[in-house]
Formats: sequence, C-alpha cells, structure tokens
Amino acid sequence: MTRKDIIASIDLGSKYVRCVVAEVADNAPIEILGVGKALTKGIHKGLINNINEASKSIEEAVKETEKQAGFSIKHAYVSLGGIYVTTKMTNGALIITSSDKIITENDVRKVKDNIRSMCNTPGETVIQAIPFDFTVDSFAGVENPIGMSGDQLELTAMVVSVRETHLANIIKAIENAGIEIEDDGIALSGYCAALATLSEEMKELGAIIIDIGHDSTSVTVYRNKSVALYKSIKIGGYRITSDISQVFGITLGEAERLKISKGTAWSDLIAEDEELSVSSIASSEQITISLKDLTGVIEARLEDIFKKLDINSNSFIKNHPVGLIVLTGASSAIPGADLLCKDFFNRPVKIGEVIAPQNIPEEFSDAQYATVMGTILYGANKMERITDKPPSKSPVLGFLDNIMRVLHEIF
Repeated sequence: MTRKDIIASIDLGSKYVRCVVAEVADNAPIEILGVGKALTKGIHKGLINNINEASKSIEEAVKETEKQAGFSIKHAYVSLGGIYVTTKMTNGALIITSSDKIITENDVRKVKDNIRSMCNTPGETVIQAIPFDFTVDSFAGVENPIGMSGDQLELTAMVVSVRETHLANIIKAIENAGIEIEDDGIALSGYCAALATLSEEMKELGAIIIDIGHDSTSVTVYRNKSVALYKSIKIGGYRITSDISQVFGITLGEAERLKISKGTAWSDLIAEDEELSVSSIASSEQITISLKDLTGVIEARLEDIFKKLDINSNSFIKNHPVGLIVLTGASSAIPGADLLCKDFFNRPVKIGEVIAPQNIPEEFSDAQYATVMGTILYGANKMERITDKPPSKSPVLGFLDNIMRVLHEIF
C-alpha cells in the first residue's frame, strides 16, 4: 500500500455482533479507531431467522463503532463459521505462461480460482481458498511462491463453502444495515481467530484453536503455518447455561449469572464447598445449591463438548502432535476450562488472548474479540497484496541478464 486505508470488520456471533474499524498504513502498526458490539437478535443457532432484527443488531454495533471513530463505515470484511460452513482440502495446478516464468500474485490468484471452480457444487458457494502448501515444479513446501521461477505452480488449499441460502440471508442482513461487503471479503472465522491469537512460532510448531461460542464450538488446526482442519459442532456455551437452568430449576438469566460469577469447570479448584442462594423458577422463594454440584454440571457439559469435538474431527486433535491448544470464546473464561481441556486432550492448553493487531486497548484483548480483530488482519493482508508485479530485479541480476542476452545474440 502507498497510502493510509480505513478498513472495518464484522463478526456475527450468536450472542453478540461485533464491529471494528482500523487504519492500515505502510510501515506502521494497524491502529484500531473504534470497536462496537450489540446483542444479537434475529440469529438463532447460527441461522438468520429474522433479517430485520439481524440488520438492526448489525447497525447498532456499527453505529457504536462509528461513534468512537468519528466517521461513517460503508464497507466491511465479514467472518463466517459454524455448522453451516464446510471445508475440504483440494489440489490445483497452473502452467506458468509468462516469458520470464516468474510467478506473480496473479498466478496465485488463478490457481486459487481453479481450485474454487473445481469445488463448486449445487446449493453451495465457495467463499475462500486458504493456501496450505505450494509446490513450484517438483519443489514442495514453498511458503510464498511469488517472485520465484517455475514452469508449474501447484497448490493444496482448504476450500471453504457456505450454503447459498444461508449466505444470501447474511449478505442481505448486512446490506440492509447499510454496509457493503468488500470484494472477496468473507473469511472463515476460525482462520481469522488464528490470525489474532497465534504467534508465528505457534503456527510453525502447530496449534489448535477451540472456540466455544454461544451456540456452537469449532476447532481450527494450524500446521506448518497453515490451516489444516476446521470442524464445528452445534453445542456451545448456551448449553451449559441451559443445563444449569434445568438441573436446578432456575431461570436462564439466573443460570447465566451463576455460570459467570461462580462457575468452575475443575472441581480441584474448589477449596471447600459453598452454598449458593438463588431464585427458583417455580416460585419467588430462594433455593440453595452447592458450588460442588454447580461445578459438576459445568464440568460434565464441557467434557461432552470436547468429546463431541474429538469425534467430529476423527480424533485429529488427540492423534496429531501440536504445540498447544488455545481456548477462545466466552466459556473459555470459566475457571478450570483450560485444565479440563488439558486433561481430556492430553495437550498443553492456554486461554487465548488477542496478540495482533498490536497495541490494541487492553479491554479488547479478550479472546471474545479474537475473530473480529483477526478479520481486520485478514482485510489488511488482502490490501497489502494489491500488485501483480513480481519483485524488481537487483542491479547485479540485471547486469547478469544483460550479459546473458549479449552472449545469446553472439552465439
């Protein structure tokens, strides 16, 4: 980029819609200019069931962001995830036809497009092809082929698809809120969360992000600095709240309050049992429950989530060595969630935090903001790749080229 650019991102969570606007400039850190959120309405279990209500939630989050930034937002990048998103690894190839055989950004785009077209199926729309591994001629494991010489470029990529009707409703809800989605501006939420929470070392060593959302939980696996797997199950933090409500006969609001204020996911953290007084759903009377019993309910449901996630991913998490597991989402903040996860998967676990963009306000470094912050990074990365020109040759290479050309003309 040769100028300052303003970009925005939107995360359509099942509990909150979040929006971020930032300034991206050459040779400077990304600067967050505004952050907003609103309670999600019109979206249930990942599906839009009321476009007008969903649009109002988006508009509310955007307006709060605009108020902080001091200007209007017209375009945004958007993240998508959940059980209505499918992924698969696909291979594609491209013959390099340029006379100098130098691979450009345009060549990378073409091979991605080839892969995307191969994966078009009725009722599905491909929104993204995330590179996993490039091969130039017979040399595999190329991280960035741009500027390299070669006759053939091959790519293994994770292709991300969404149901056409689901995507159409999301686009309509966003556009009704006065926001236009950027070109190629929809990205996988797990991929975006990884951009915000994983260091380069974590990506290289291998890392797994488990995002416990409101209505669903997803797993994103990073290997060799690339996304290797994404899966989602239709159980999230709301199910924990629902279990507490049903087991103890209290309202969902009271159950959510207990989960946040007193909840624990690891019984060993309880020094001694404690009696908790809560309002019964059947009457105005107070009832007493024990902290130990509350912990038992939370622990059982979280373990069930991890078990279903493991089954859904064909035990990929347990069977493949990775550096660590990073827990994100609101329910990751429950004390002991990391210890339970560590015990179940037998892997090092840490609670996620936003480490990029750098220098963001501390209140927005919580893992709940990982996806929307990562979507800003996704947008910034796309904007940096605005040229298809290969890197300019150095004076030495230019001099050698001239010599070779003269020799060729002589002989």
